[in-house]
Amino acid sequence: MKLAWYTPYSKYSAIGAFSREVIASLTELGHEVTIVRCEKPNSCVSKTEATHVAPLVHASSFDQDVQGYLARFDVVVYNVGNHYSNHYFSIEHQRQVPGITILHDYMLHHLLAEWCAEDESRNYLDVLLEEAGEEAIEAFHLASKHDIQKDWYMSKAAEYPVLRFAIASTLGVVTHADFYRESTRKLLHCPVTTIPLAYPHKTESKLDSPVRSKGKLTLLTIGDVNINKRCESIIEAIGSSPEIASRWRYRIAGKVTKTYGAHLMRLANQGAATVELDLLGAVDDNQLEAEMASANAISCLRFPIIEGASASVVSSLASGRPTLVSKGGCYDEIPETMAYRVPIDAELDSIRSHLNHISENYEVAVQQADKARAWIKNRHSGSHYADSFCAFLEASFDEFPLIALSDQIASSLSQWNWTSDSPVVNQLDGVINHLFRSTTSKSKAGI
Repeated sequence: MKLAWYTPYSKYSAIGAFSREVIASLTELGHEVTIVRCEKPNSCVSKTEATHVAPLVHASSFDQDVQGYLARFDVVVYNVGNHYSNHYFSIEHQRQVPGITILHDYMLHHLLAEWCAEDESRNYLDVLLEEAGEEAIEAFHLASKHDIQKDWYMSKAAEYPVLRFAIASTLGVVTHADFYRESTRKLLHCPVTTIPLAYPHKTESKLDSPVRSKGKLTLLTIGDVNINKRCESIIEAIGSSPEIASRWRYRIAGKVTKTYGAHLMRLANQGAATVELDLLGAVDDNQLEAEMASANAISCLRFPIIEGASASVVSSLASGRPTLVSKGGCYDEIPETMAYRVPIDAELDSIRSHLNHISENYEVAVQQADKARAWIKNRHSGSHYADSFCAFLEASFDEFPLIALSDQIASSLSQWNWTSDSPVVNQLDGVINHLFRSTTSKSKAGI
């Protein structure tokens, strides 16, 4: 097959790293892949470029003739995440040429806000009403009375995913965890499959198993720092216990704003004990490898869980370090014995309990981490992803006519100003879902 693969391709992009891993494996299977950079022209991320593993073009170079250029390919693949500038042409071009969407995030509220800000004719609440109904509007207004970023975008919005405004024309979707597969299928009425995220982890897999040395143990968080990575909770949990603070230091390797960094440093000095906190800022690959090599455990906490999968948790588990993960979302697919789960409703107590257990039973914790390292090796590989992706394409071809039909129905409903909570819409939703299930059953039966 000849595939056009839309993706961010900055050397700092996790989705770009994912794409390189999968494209290399698709090429080994004999497919011809062209990388199409999808970032918005002149955005800061478009100014750097990762190593090429296939021919590369910029989507802006054929923006005036999208259909003409893409006609040479058998399949167009659009990577989409919750950032409009990074996925600009993945959104705009698939309106003209539908393809397969790889959906990296559970919901696209930040992308929607950026998309609306670009054009005065677009309205965030109109889209929210159309896709999620009156209940979502009421939740939004309640959250906006306080801190809209914290109480809506980083909290309640996760209960009301929005997708159709961006990718309604898609022919099929790949999710990276089961927890958002069904909601995606119901919103988009198209074939949906789940394939675990492929992510390069050869370097992490070669790290020696951690050894406990004299002095404090090191807990590490990696990646850009924002509120949903729960760094504040880690600091509060350590700082609330002089015993834990005497055993653990906390290092954060990732870009952090000056304001938020100062807030974290203040927090480290406000508990019952002072937390030994190091903010390293953005680090390069060599620095990151060194930090992971010296870490005794890694925190990969998230709340809300808006991402379809976590590149950092793949790296962490591959490194053989005991790993703290949040309970829910993609993290629930990690076997119980291979990570330390932290439920949001008992977050601080759970963090304290896990840090105590790891420090008191370190050899056992490392043995558990070694099992996770072995489990991650094939499940999150490029070859596994490429094989599963090609199988999904082959199985989905029979459903494309039904997708065209549902798109026509959706277009008519939109013109009549019917929203997702209208009784007629709910009835049509059931009929279309039944048609898709029938097609799937026939496909499995060989019909």
